[in-house]
Amino acid sequence: MTDSATAPIGLFGEPGKTFYIAIQSPTPISSFSIGDYAYSGVGSVVTDMQVTFPSSATVEYDMTMVGSTIVMGDTTSVFAFPNVVGAVAAEYGTAQGITSTHLGYDLVGVGGLLFSVDTTTSTSASRLFRIFDGSTWGPGLAWDATPTYTASSPTYAIATDGTNVFMASRRTSASTDIYQVAANAPNTPILLGTAPNVWYGVGLAADDQYFYLAANGISGEGVYRISRANVWAGATKIAALDTSTTRNAIEVDAFVNPQHLYVREYGGDTHVILQPGSASPAHLGAINTLGTTSDYSMTYDKVGGALYLFETETDSAGRIVRIE
Repeated sequence: MTDSATAPIGLFGEPGKTFYIAIQSPTPISSFSIGDYAYSGVGSVVTDMQVTFPSSATVEYDMTMVGSTIVMGDTTSVFAFPNVVGAVAAEYGTAQGITSTHLGYDLVGVGGLLFSVDTTTSTSASRLFRIFDGSTWGPGLAWDATPTYTASSPTYAIATDGTNVFMASRRTSASTDIYQVAANAPNTPILLGTAPNVWYGVGLAADDQYFYLAANGISGEGVYRISRANVWAGATKIAALDTSTTRNAIEVDAFVNPQHLYVREYGGDTHVILQPGSASPAHLGAINTLGTTSDYSMTYDKVGGALYLFETETDSAGRIVRIE
């Protein structure tokens, strides 16, 4: 059962809609409050992008934007296609020198470059790679020079603030390490801090003030907010969601003062958190329910103001949809 003790429960509806709320509690409830919020993000218009894939795309984990190009990948190859209806995707992999050594569960585009992260647990092997330089795909170029990572802490999630790439460790208990690598040239990862009491980080987003981590933790599964200025201070849960142990896509709509944070829950539903960096962020609930437990990919186009995701609920071969 969903518990609102540490994060509010959100319900999404149009003005005038009636909601019935039942509460079961072994002890008297000391307080109960309901708030309503105006919402101006994406959600109601769904377009089938009719993308044609050269091979099966059903084993997908990650998606990002590089300019107007959408890139979706798994642990062995990536697909790239323009954000227009009827596009034909191109596939890149071993032929371009991009292999499972370079790929994992997340991708991020920064300034025309594309980065991927591998899930190695080696403390000294590179795990962040540039796989597209703006004109050429591959081979995977190690970007985290001379790293020193914590033992047994792989990276499943990366993010950007438009300048840097951030990596969150996927430790299975206790804490999460967050590293920074500049996107302009290969460089040594900087440990920004270790956030206590949050673990299984499988989705990461960033703005100029906070990191947003889809994870498990001391307050249960959901989205946790971590101060960039003091990672060590810990994490605050801002939404209760069903998280995966592999991948939860999470996206801010702006790198400065974001109004909406979009998260794809395990099971495929897409949720929204209003004003995630404010003193009172509000989890508004699911804005779209397309997808299954095998569908992970989602990205946000900050220029076009639309979400893109992959889903197999309505088409077993999978399709890309745009949500506006």
